[in-house]
Amino acid sequence: MCCTAALADSGWWRPQLSENLRWQLQLQGDLELIDSVDVYSVDSAASIASIQQAQRRGARVMCYISAGSAENWRDDFSRFPPQVIGNAYEGWPGEWWLDIRRLDLIAPVMRARIRACAEKGFDALDPDNINGYENNTGFRLTRSDAVRYIRWLAAEAHRQGMAFSLKNGEALIGSVADVIDMMQSESCVYYRNCGAVSAMVRLGKPVFAVEYQELTGAVNFSRACDVARKFNFSMILRTTDLRAGGLYKSCN
Repeated sequence: MCCTAALADSGWWRPQLSENLRWQLQLQGDLELIDSVDVYSVDSAASIASIQQAQRRGARVMCYISAGSAENWRDDFSRFPPQVIGNAYEGWPGEWWLDIRRLDLIAPVMRARIRACAEKGFDALDPDNINGYENNTGFRLTRSDAVRYIRWLAAEAHRQGMAFSLKNGEALIGSVADVIDMMQSESCVYYRNCGAVSAMVRLGKPVFAVEYQELTGAVNFSRACDVARKFNFSMILRTTDLRAGGLYKSCN
């Protein structure tokens, strides 16, 4: 399989655009292996056995956490002080935005999560919801707040020997390019912002893109693949439940 790039001297995986890595995003259930997939992004709750099974086949595995929201089904939910919990995350019951400005209060929780990912053997960190400043969080978050937070998260991931993936946040690429190793982009074809995302490719770093059946529709996935080939993205089609055994198509 792919993933032949060696660990850098700094100690973490540096994926290369030239590797043409094929990926899978699965956040429900234990990791399901798919032939010829090189990179998986799975929930932090995935078992060590499933992570190691993927790695034995030559794949890399990213650890998904929500870095910008508090989810009441997580074991560490009670560790967030009430003053950092903001508005409900629309469309996702049991989830609330976090005040990422208060690193003094949320850093202990996030640092423990990142350390747990590293101890499980994950190769990279996939932190979601870093663009709260673009949403109705209940806090006066700014672009600068997001940049500061991303740079902190990346430093923590690298310190633990893991690569760092920017999740969405295409408007921030220029401000964090020196600390991110790759990018994930959700529905850039649907939202018509793939051109902005392609700034990562111009930096020589891979983009793992996903379109969702509920938005793009299967009939339009061939068009999405045309866009992916134009910008040199690794593109897949999934449904928003991101479950094991669910819809999976790849442009590769």
